[in-house]
Amino acid sequence: MITPYGRKYPQTICRHVVRALRHVIREYGLRRLTADVPEPYLVGHRWVTWMGFERESAMKLYGPRGETFIRYALFPKESP
Repeated sequence: MITPYGRKYPQTICRHVVRALRHVIREYGLRRLTADVPEPYLVGHRWVTWMGFERESAMKLYGPRGETFIRYALFPKESP
């Protein structure tokens, strides 16, 4: 979730998130990361694919109110 301040400066937020993600991948030697995005949340889908995540599957009835979520996975070679 992005705050109103974050929505005001989306490029800055994206740069910081990617930088932090690269750090976590290196620090912990991660081979796989996942992100679950509610199906109707188009901005979320664009964002995770921009960061290099690949759509993996639809998870029906996954949300707390029975919503469908889409699972994305990132398989970093070195970092995203």
